Amino acid sequence: YYPDGSIFHRARTTTSFTMNGSAEEYFGGVHSFRHRYRYREIPQTPEDTTWGDWNDWSDWGGSEFEMANLPVGEYHFQAQCRDWAAFESLVTDYFMTIVEANFEEKTLLIVDETKDGNGRPGSPNDEQCDRFYREILGLDTTTWTTPDGWTVSEIDYRNHKIGDASYVSPKDVCNQRVIIWHSDDKSELRLSDNTRILQEYLDRGGRLIVSGWDVLSPFADGDEVTFTSGFAYRYLRIAAAKRENDKLFVGMTGDAELGYPDLELDREKVPGRWNGLDKCWLLEPRHRTDSIGGWRGFEGRPPDFEGRGCAVRNFAPVNPWRTIVLGFPLYFMGTDQAVQFIRTAIADIDG
Repeated sequence: YYPDGSIFHRARTTTSFTMNGSAEEYFGGVHSFRHRYRYREIPQTPEDTTWGDWNDWSDWGGSEFEMANLPVGEYHFQAQCRDWAAFESLVTDYFMTIVEANFEEKTLLIVDETKDGNGRPGSPNDEQCDRFYREILGLDTTTWTTPDGWTVSEIDYRNHKIGDASYVSPKDVCNQRVIIWHSDDKSELRLSDNTRILQEYLDRGGRLIVSGWDVLSPFADGDEVTFTSGFAYRYLRIAAAKRENDKLFVGMTGDAELGYPDLELDREKVPGRWNGLDKCWLLEPRHRTDSIGGWRGFEGRPPDFEGRGCAVRNFAPVNPWRTIVLGFPLYFMGTDQAVQFIRTAIADIDG
């Protein structure tokens, strides 16, 4: 189960529970535990607070119990322990949610992993990146819909926490037909911390668009990498990649046959002394994966990068999922071109 108590449904599965208690403050020991729960179907609206009836308390016994074949829905558990003198503890509550993927509606989730830069050229803050993605989507923030009929929601990853840990859970993504995951500033990327949820989402037919500065760094130990297994190999379907560490990336030549536009660096978003962006990646697609754009470097440098793929799409019919990965941060491209790109990408990945 994820930090918020949610998990994707799995048929013929037994869930094991362990209750913990202590009577050390009272110089005693725990004798036994009991539990009960109530259930409801997944609410259709936030206003729906109706629950089913509580079942009877279990007999006093050990700290572990199991439940088999739990259906989709929400569960409210209560647990209690007692000491050897039969004094009972306060009741502890625990909530969990079992969800099923449903991508029938045109729903789009933006996972914003971008940290808060200083807001100057080359270091966008969170507000600037949020505004950029809303703008290129044509998002009406009153209705949170786009002109193409997508209903949009956002997760600010750094603030989406339980305790000190950020997370994305099945409850967040189970009804999101497309996810845009961006990390468009120079900060530590946490994409690799979320491969479990992304794998489970993609295995159910999810669609993922990834943009980022040094986007493959969570999966690579150096400037060149060959993938033979793992998330980047299986789900992003990248065979190999190479990073350019100098500030030389100035744009992408889009694959016109696939409908993708050219993208050019917006010079107002970077310091004037920069020739381009650094830590951008060439991406070598695997079988049944296409390059959708070619590298453009400052004055053609480095020459061995020029024209080679810097963005890929995987629409392999043998897989239920679809992915698009950019080897550069989309935020730094010209807004008008980025509008064409993201709307083409969404229509393409949803087709």
